[in-house]
Amino acid sequence: MLMNSNAELDMPADHLRQVFKAYDRPDTEDVFDGFSVAQDYDFSNPPPIDRAILDILKKKLNDMPALPEVWYEVQSLLEDPNAAPSDLGRIVAKDPMLTAQLIRICNSSAYMASGGREITNITIAVARLGMDQASMFILGNLMPKMGKSGLSKPEVKRVWFHSLAISLICRTLGEPSRIIPLNEIALLGLLHDIGKMVILHSEGETALKKLRDAIESGVPVLKAESDILGYTHIDAGIMLALHWKLPKNICHLISFHHHPTSFAVNQWPVDLVPAMMLVHTAHIVLQKLGMEEQAQGGIWTYQRTHQEGIAHLLHDPLRLTFGSEHLYQKIEREVRHLKEVVS
Repeated sequence: MLMNSNAELDMPADHLRQVFKAYDRPDTEDVFDGFSVAQDYDFSNPPPIDRAILDILKKKLNDMPALPEVWYEVQSLLEDPNAAPSDLGRIVAKDPMLTAQLIRICNSSAYMASGGREITNITIAVARLGMDQASMFILGNLMPKMGKSGLSKPEVKRVWFHSLAISLICRTLGEPSRIIPLNEIALLGLLHDIGKMVILHSEGETALKKLRDAIESGVPVLKAESDILGYTHIDAGIMLALHWKLPKNICHLISFHHHPTSFAVNQWPVDLVPAMMLVHTAHIVLQKLGMEEQAQGGIWTYQRTHQEGIAHLLHDPLRLTFGSEHLYQKIEREVRHLKEVVS
């Protein structure tokens, strides 16, 4: 029997309840009761977060800039099925730096046809990219820049390419069934690993190097993070989502996004199964494309494998047809374009 994400799990919930209670959200107990960190260290007894570490992390998050108002405007617009490129263009035009960035992407070799003319109008730029691609780049570029220097700087680019690629693939994979609104699954894909950006923003060079060395030596990612930092990127991601007052479903997905590699499907939260399946499958597709090489000095790796019992979900209810060469070529082409823009 599938569980509901608000139901009691078969493991202690004290760990994440610490994280949620750090924020005075009236709905915290109701939404997150029973959550436990998805982990590859000790499922039955996740280590508590030291109160001092939790307070320091919360202070660092409070020092981070809030999401700009235009972010929420774009997100609201994407929920309107009648939204047009001109509507998105008007919102983007309020931010000159964002406008310049989107036009630069539109005029890059990845998106401009050979012999095509450069575009200077933001509405035309949105139309050329398409609402889906444009919105993905807009939301990605509106995130506060979190990298500092040294080791964190190149890793920020790697994490963002991964997040943008997963967002793009999730949207493409979600199209046949539309069991989840496309803008919603794209946003979930974009933000699933946001906790890694918090780590890159908050931790010093020494801690980051220790983390990299531990993961390179074969220590599971979440165990390495917990042992060295005292918290995981899942904890940090949930805290940032609460700090930014993001929707509940984003906090849910961040909490459980590692479950598909460690838990059978009947242990997944029932209301998260489609989203988790899309995000997990997007990881495997990106892995198979081979465009996410682990650069020398990188901290995290992104290897995933299927658990037994999930193959049927690809066809019902997600309606995914991986025998489709057209689907694979479309994803490969879009990720290649993305790589050209991000690199």
